[in-house]
Amino acid sequence: MKDIKLSICISTFNRSRFLDETLKTIIPQLTEEVELVVLDDKSTDDTTAVASAHASQCPRMRYIQQDTGAGFDEKYHRFGGLARGEYVWFFSDDDLLKPGAVDAVLTAIKCQAAWLIVVNAETRTTDLSKVLQPQRVKSDCDVLYPNTPPGNDKAFKDLGDHLSYVGSVVVLRSHWNGHQHKEAYFGTLFEYYMYLLESPMPGPIFFISSPWIIIRLANSSWTERGFEIWMITFPGLVWSFPQFSDDSKQHIIPREPWRSIPRLLIARAVGFYRMADYQRLLKSRYRTPIGRVIGWSIAAAPILPLNFAARLCVRYLVRTRDGVTLYDLEHPKKPATIRAR
Repeated sequence: MKDIKLSICISTFNRSRFLDETLKTIIPQLTEEVELVVLDDKSTDDTTAVASAHASQCPRMRYIQQDTGAGFDEKYHRFGGLARGEYVWFFSDDDLLKPGAVDAVLTAIKCQAAWLIVVNAETRTTDLSKVLQPQRVKSDCDVLYPNTPPGNDKAFKDLGDHLSYVGSVVVLRSHWNGHQHKEAYFGTLFEYYMYLLESPMPGPIFFISSPWIIIRLANSSWTERGFEIWMITFPGLVWSFPQFSDDSKQHIIPREPWRSIPRLLIARAVGFYRMADYQRLLKSRYRTPIGRVIGWSIAAAPILPLNFAARLCVRYLVRTRDGVTLYDLEHPKKPATIRAR
């Protein structure tokens, strides 16, 4: 038996329909050098039946049930001990791999002396019928970023936003296990992000420009926390890195995106920003009465007319049309249908 070069690791909970589709795109690509590990936190739907059926037909797949109640960060942290491969590819339970994706990553592992491999992706609608972003990172060629201060900063600037998607990460397992993970970041959904970028980088980073991953938009299990994550948590983490330039951080996301009136209006029009978010997250951050009035007024604005106006602006007035934003506006989040993680 060949040594395992790559472990594809998926954490799942009560998403059997999506998991089934995901596994069907991965399992045909497995080789003797690749294993698939599915960690299920005791799902109450038919995830067990779906995963077990696949595992019974695929000797390269391990299905593990652990009733831990652990969150996203803790479960991906645990993969370092469960995986057997030289590299670990953290993947989501609802996105898909294109044919040839595993071979492309294996080639990168064997040909590039990289501790971190970042895989590009395309973004599609939730039902996968339409491509919204042909590439999340626009690039015509693969890139090897050297392990030097300029190279590290360039990698952060180019890839920092895409790395917020965990399915892009293929990391050397010895590096993942070699440093202490910070429990202070557990619960942020970005403990892996902080770990990868805070810890000393032992070698170059390799970026695969071909979009081998298909991301299913607007299907995250943390939708309820969307405003807090993208307006508060993620910007705070990005701007906490002292080793990267402010220019690179600004390229990824502004330090306080919630101060932008257009961003707040879009968040409200999409259904992410609610009065509860203003009261809990923003009210104390505004330093002036006029700021509080603006924040409160946008949170109180009726979504339907605001959504209609925002769609018109994005569709006809924005010079560079953003397909993802437009799709979000066309599928606003209704509080009754939002499920917490």
